[in-house]
Parts: sequence; C-alpha cells; structure tokens
Amino acid sequence: MRVSSLNGIPLKTAWLILAKLYIALFIFSSTLFLLFITPVLQPGLWSYALSCVVIITYMLTAQSENFQIKTRTQVQPLLLMLAIVMPLALFVVRDILLKLIPLPSFAPISFATVQADSVAAIIGSSLLLPILEEILFRGIILEALLKTNPSSRALLQTTIIYAIATLNPAFIIPKFLLGLLCGFFYLRTRELCYPIVAHVIYNMAVVAMLASGNDGLAEALNSEMLYFLLILAACMLLPPAYYLLQRAKN
Repeated sequence: MRVSSLNGIPLKTAWLILAKLYIALFIFSSTLFLLFITPVLQPGLWSYALSCVVIITYMLTAQSENFQIKTRTQVQPLLLMLAIVMPLALFVVRDILLKLIPLPSFAPISFATVQADSVAAIIGSSLLLPILEEILFRGIILEALLKTNPSSRALLQTTIIYAIATLNPAFIIPKFLLGLLCGFFYLRTRELCYPIVAHVIYNMAVVAMLASGNDGLAEALNSEMLYFLLILAACMLLPPAYYLLQRAKN
C-alpha cells in the first residue's frame, strides 16, 4: 500500500499541514473536554488520532487530483524481518537516551499519545496510531516532498515535522529516531506496509513497558549486566541491519 503523489508539495505546504493538525488537535481536545470525555483540557491519544484522520481525509479528498491510494503490496521476507528487528533495537536505544537526556520539568503535563491505561488505549496506541501516522507523515507528506526535494531533505523535513507533531518535548529525540527509521523503510521500498510494521512493533514495546509499571528496561530486567548487554547488542545490531535494508531487494 502507498499514497502516490502526482505533483508533490513544497516545504511550506508540509509545514502548513502540521499547522492544520495543531488546529484540529485543539478543536478535538476542547470538544472532548467540554463533553466530559476527558478530565482535563489536554491533547491525548484520541484527540490526536481524530486529528490525523481529519487531515488524512482532507488531503485525500480535497486534493484528490494530487494524491491517489495504491493498495497493491508485495511483501519481502527480509524487509519484513528488518521491520520487526530494527524497531526493537531502537526501543532499547530509546531507553538509554531517556536516561541520559534530562527531561523537561513540565514533562508530566506533556501530551502523551502512547497510553496503556485501558484496553482501548492499548489497541489505539499499538495499532491505530501507527497506521494513521504512517499514512500521514510517510505516505502523504514524505511522498509528496520527494517529488519536489532531494530525498535526504525530504526525509529530514518530514522527520522533524513528525517529531514535533505530538507536542511532547520529552520525547522529541526518540520520535525523531523512529521517524528516521520509518522514513528509511519508505525511501527504500516506497511501500507503507514496512514502516507501519516497524511503527507497530515499536509502539507495542512502549505500551508493554508502560503496562508493566516499570520506568525502563533497567528496572524491568533488574540486572545491570543484562541491561548493558542489551544496550550493546542493540547498538551493534542497527548498523548491519541498516546495511541489509539498503541492499535488500524490494
């Protein structure tokens, strides 16, 4: 599956899409609060998911002459395996990054899109959100920017937009790295199925950690040696995996 862009979009339009996402997010957050569905006036999983749906629908309908959905997909086993292994390694790297980088003092009130406080939140965070984000950020924005910009610039701009879209300063760097990984898969394959799988696996790992009640992998493993070996293995795995991704036949 992919979204084909016929004419592409300039960088200015990509950032305008982000602005429209923020506007939709404010509207849905306010609506859910006024209807007593959410206890505080704060963006969350469902307001963000609804905002993504609105922007995706708008781009595919109001600009239907520029964007077309193509559903034909041919899955390659090696690429699928990399889409499973690499996000797990990135999740391990995320854990050490969150320990090394001091979080902002306002992190507790930051907007969290990945939640594990209910079955619906787990399903939404693990499955719904990755699909919506990949369609919007890789399928629409990255694909369109590739028509008007060099691939490296299109990837960097899309990743920055994705990293700041969730309005959570505490997780900008992990989101940036995840955006790069999913972007690499899309650039290599021009298919959405691989970045979606990678994103789902990554979010499932985050949800599992949240549901366990542990603050991180070190607490979950309860062993400094195992934690060190896991970090080492993840850091050693990512470069050869990226090499295989670049050389894999699509």
